[in-house]
Amino acid sequence: MKKNRGEAAFFRAFGVSALIGLALVYVNGASAQSTEKSSFFGSYEQIMGSAGQYLTTTRYQRLLPTDYGHNQNTARHWNIIVDLLGRQRPENQLRLVHQFFNMTPYVEDVDAYHKQDYWASVGEFMDRGGDCEDFAIAKYRALVDSGFPAGDLRIVLVTDLALKRDHAVLTARLGDKTYVLDNVRNEVVEADQVTTYRPRYSLNQFSVWSHRTATRRDLPMQQIELKAE
Repeated sequence: MKKNRGEAAFFRAFGVSALIGLALVYVNGASAQSTEKSSFFGSYEQIMGSAGQYLTTTRYQRLLPTDYGHNQNTARHWNIIVDLLGRQRPENQLRLVHQFFNMTPYVEDVDAYHKQDYWASVGEFMDRGGDCEDFAIAKYRALVDSGFPAGDLRIVLVTDLALKRDHAVLTARLGDKTYVLDNVRNEVVEADQVTTYRPRYSLNQFSVWSHRTATRRDLPMQQIELKAE
């Protein structure tokens, strides 16, 4: 992801397909607060709706099972990875998938795919590398394919307050703890240890959530233009 370009630009990075009215999420301030709950990175979350509703078709499909390969070699590697992960305990699944995909080269979208913002398929990512959301998506799909519950995983779009950049990570809930799989960290860490990320939105193949901190509220939904890719 690129440097923070403001609220509207961050929303467009989601790849959603239309202008979403105020009534979809925020009927008024009181009802918004009543449906919030405590979440990771010291935030409060509120469900926005289904992922299929909020993401473009292409980006939504990145979260779903595919053949994973543009060639047989890539597909074979993927099957080996998933089979290995499926034999592990959940905590080992997180550690192994993190270590494996973090060896993939980091490549900006404009260099790998000649686009300013592009969500690569798992096959494309394994063949060419990718940026932060591509790491998160590949880890997400590998874990789900190996039996980790998709409902316990989130791809989280954050602002890195230290570097003043937009970023994306994968979070995984295991028991009463949430873990962070971040392509800029060598190890899987507990979310409580990460203090410089401000979550904006999170998603899995089922739903999309908005996040706020105690010091920030999102702009009303009707003020944000949500454009197609």
